[in-house]
Amino acid sequence: MSEKFRGEFLGNRVVVWDSQQGSKLYAEGFYGKPLGIRKPKAPSFNKPLELSLLEALYLMEKGKLILVDAGTKRELSFEEFKKIASKI
Repeated sequence: MSEKFRGEFLGNRVVVWDSQQGSKLYAEGFYGKPLGIRKPKAPSFNKPLELSLLEALYLMEKGKLILVDAGTKRELSFEEFKKIASKI
Protein backbone atom coordinates (compact mmCIF):
# COMPACT_ATOMS: atom_id res chain seq x y z
CA MET A 1 0.00 0.00 0.00
CA SER A 2 1.66 3.21 -1.09
CA GLU A 3 -1.22 5.63 -1.48
CA LYS A 4 -3.02 7.42 1.35
CA PHE A 5 -6.74 6.87 1.54
CA ARG A 6 -9.24 9.39 2.90
CA GLY A 7 -12.00 8.36 5.29
CA GLU A 8 -14.72 10.17 7.18
CA PHE A 9 -15.59 9.41 10.81
CA LEU A 10 -19.37 9.34 11.28
CA GLY A 11 -20.06 8.80 14.98
CA ASN A 12 -19.50 5.05 15.17
CA ARG A 13 -18.13 4.13 11.76
CA VAL A 14 -15.63 5.20 9.13
CA VAL A 15 -16.54 5.54 5.46
CA VAL A 16 -14.28 5.94 2.43
CA TRP A 17 -16.72 7.74 0.12
CA ASP A 18 -14.55 7.62 -3.01
CA SER A 19 -15.49 4.27 -4.57
CA GLN A 20 -12.20 4.01 -6.50
CA GLN A 21 -10.19 4.48 -3.31
CA GLY A 22 -12.48 2.06 -1.49
CA SER A 23 -12.03 -0.59 -4.18
CA LYS A 24 -8.24 -0.18 -4.08
CA LEU A 25 -8.16 -0.43 -0.30
CA TYR A 26 -10.40 -3.50 -0.34
CA ALA A 27 -8.31 -5.16 -3.06
CA GLU A 28 -5.05 -4.52 -1.19
CA GLY A 29 -6.04 -6.30 1.98
CA PHE A 30 -9.79 -6.94 2.08
CA TYR A 31 -10.23 -4.06 4.51
CA GLY A 32 -13.81 -2.98 5.17
CA LYS A 33 -16.98 -3.84 3.32
CA PRO A 34 -18.71 -2.02 0.48
CA LEU A 35 -21.98 -0.37 1.53
CA GLY A 36 -24.95 -2.33 0.26
CA ILE A 37 -22.93 -5.33 -0.96
CA ARG A 38 -22.95 -8.30 1.39
CA LYS A 39 -20.10 -10.27 -0.16
CA PRO A 40 -18.40 -8.66 -3.16
CA LYS A 41 -17.72 -11.13 -5.95
CA ALA A 42 -14.95 -8.93 -7.35
CA PRO A 43 -12.44 -6.63 -5.65
CA SER A 44 -13.74 -3.69 -7.69
CA PHE A 45 -17.11 -2.09 -6.92
CA ASN A 46 -18.86 1.24 -7.33
CA LYS A 47 -19.91 1.84 -3.71
CA PRO A 48 -18.42 3.60 -0.67
CA LEU A 49 -16.39 1.39 1.67
CA GLU A 50 -17.19 1.10 5.38
CA LEU A 51 -14.28 0.36 7.72
CA SER A 52 -14.53 -0.90 11.26
CA LEU A 53 -13.02 1.37 13.89
CA LEU A 54 -10.27 -1.20 14.43
CA GLU A 55 -9.45 -1.32 10.70
CA ALA A 56 -9.36 2.48 10.60
CA LEU A 57 -7.01 2.61 13.60
CA TYR A 58 -4.71 0.03 12.02
CA LEU A 59 -4.59 1.87 8.68
CA MET A 60 -4.00 5.22 10.42
CA GLU A 61 -1.18 3.71 12.48
CA LYS A 62 0.43 2.44 9.25
CA GLY A 63 0.10 5.92 7.71
CA LYS A 64 -2.32 4.75 5.02
CA LEU A 65 -5.54 6.46 6.15
CA ILE A 66 -6.29 10.14 6.64
CA LEU A 67 -9.37 10.48 8.80
CA VAL A 68 -11.65 13.53 8.89
CA ASP A 69 -14.44 14.16 11.40
CA ALA A 70 -17.75 14.39 9.52
CA GLY A 71 -19.11 17.15 11.77
CA THR A 72 -16.13 19.49 11.95
CA LYS A 73 -14.35 18.48 8.71
CA ARG A 74 -11.14 18.52 10.77
CA GLU A 75 -8.45 15.89 10.33
CA LEU A 76 -8.12 13.57 13.33
CA SER A 77 -4.76 12.38 14.59
CA PHE A 78 -4.18 8.71 15.40
CA GLU A 79 -4.07 9.40 19.16
CA GLU A 80 -7.20 11.53 19.03
CA PHE A 81 -9.16 8.90 17.10
CA LYS A 82 -7.82 6.11 19.35
CA LYS A 83 -9.19 7.95 22.39
CA ILE A 84 -12.59 8.48 20.72
CA ALA A 85 -12.82 4.91 19.41
CA SER A 86 -11.97 3.40 22.81
CA LYS A 87 -15.14 4.99 24.23
CA ILE A 88 -17.45 3.48 21.59
